[in-house]
Amino acid sequence: MRIELNNPKVEFYIVDVRDRDSVDNVMEGVDLVFHAAALNQVPSCEFFPMQAVLTNIIGGHNVIESAIHYGVSSVVCLSTDKAVYPVNAMGMTKSEEKHNF
Repeated sequence: MRIELNNPKVEFYIVDVRDRDSVDNVMEGVDLVFHAAALNQVPSCEFFPMQAVLTNIIGGHNVIESAIHYGVSSVVCLSTDKAVYPVNAMGMTKSEEKHNF
């Protein structure tokens, strides 16, 4: 995407969304954020559910909170898989419903 756009107004960053400082380090002066980080592999999420929580829940929270703090005008959170009635760890971390963990 970086090569295809080839636009000096567009910058790409890869950060650890689980680390709020990492997110904050790139957020200042940003107008638009596309957040696409996720742990989507079901077996990995089942074997390491806390890693799924850290990436899929805490990571998304960090991006949104940082964007609010730095006055970002728009945040687009991308996800290809949403669970309505989750039955596993990955589904729970990607669910659109509120759950008590």
